[in-house]
Amino acid sequence: MTHSYSRTELKKTGIYKITCTVTGKLYIGSTSLNFHTRWYTHVNSLKRNAHCNPYLQFAWNKHGSDAFKFEIIEECEPENCIRREQYWIDLTNSTDHNVGYNLCAEASSCKGVKRTEEQRNRMREAAKKRGISNETRQKMMETKRKYPRVISEAERLAISKSSKGRKPSKETVEKISNALRGKKHGPEVRKNMSIGQKGKKHSEATKLKMSKTRKGRKYSEAHRKAISDGIKARHAKKQLVFTFE
Repeated sequence: MTHSYSRTELKKTGIYKITCTVTGKLYIGSTSLNFHTRWYTHVNSLKRNAHCNPYLQFAWNKHGSDAFKFEIIEECEPENCIRREQYWIDLTNSTDHNVGYNLCAEASSCKGVKRTEEQRNRMREAAKKRGISNETRQKMMETKRKYPRVISEAERLAISKSSKGRKPSKETVEKISNALRGKKHGPEVRKNMSIGQKGKKHSEATKLKMSKTRKGRKYSEAHRKAISDGIKARHAKKQLVFTFE
């Protein structure tokens, strides 16, 4: 499913339409988050044959991804999205299945809907039973690489807030450690990491924690040599700068 928008444009909120270029049928939708996230969600679920709209899914399966186009038709504030979506559904008559793919004549959103513990458990158990095949996992990874998700500043803050104070289990830590073991960052990534850390100073509490974790740790001969060589290289660089000055 194609679009012709910049990252800046896709960060905005409002009303969009998905058009099948073969039949001319359309789907009207809105997003109070950002256009990119909504577009990505549609593409991802359609490719997995798991879209909540059976009419749109059937058309996608029949005509293929290249037959669909994503277009922004109106930008508006998040609080106005549902009202403006209703306007466009009425205007285009997209609930008429000779014209469009919309299922409901009344625009609505699942945002803010609170599900009971029983409902959440049923959804969780259903997801476990479905499972994800290795082939599907691979497709999901490829889709994420091809269509990287744009995370808004508000989302970043929400993720940061929800993660504070959360301690991963030993099993999770071990999985992360195994996944990262042996991986090496490229020159550009290392440079960006270096720039991000410049000027930062650890608090006394952090220094104390770091000291405690290092106590009693034994390094291999190769590790000690690497540390020694690194320190010597830094001193040599400082000496070279001092000499030229």
